[in-house]
Amino acid sequence: GYYTIEQKKHKLRIIALNTNLYSQTNAQEDPSGQWLWLESVLAKSLKNRETVYLVGHMGPGADERQPEAVPLFQEKFARRYLRLVRKYAQIIVGQFFGHLHSDT
Repeated sequence: GYYTIEQKKHKLRIIALNTNLYSQTNAQEDPSGQWLWLESVLAKSLKNRETVYLVGHMGPGADERQPEAVPLFQEKFARRYLRLVRKYAQIIVGQFFGHLHSDT
C-alpha cells in the first residue's frame, strides 16, 4: 500500500509510495490509484506550506551495476514521477529509496 504521515508541529509530511507498482510487469495506467492520490497529497502539502519527504522501495532510474542497466520503473511511470517531482520541487526536500542493496 501507500500512505502519508503528517507532522503538523513541524509542517512536515512523509509520503510512502508503493513503488513496486511501477515495475516492468505492471500494465495499468494508475496502479491502485496511487498517482491521483499522490498528486492530491502534494497539492495539499503545497497549499499548507509543508515540506515533503518521498520514500519507497525502489526508485526511478536503473541499476548501474547491471550490464544492461535495466530501468527499475517502466518508462511511462518514470516520466510521470519526474514530472510530479519537478512540479512540486519547492516542497520536496528529500527522496529515499532502497532495493539495490548498495552504498550508492
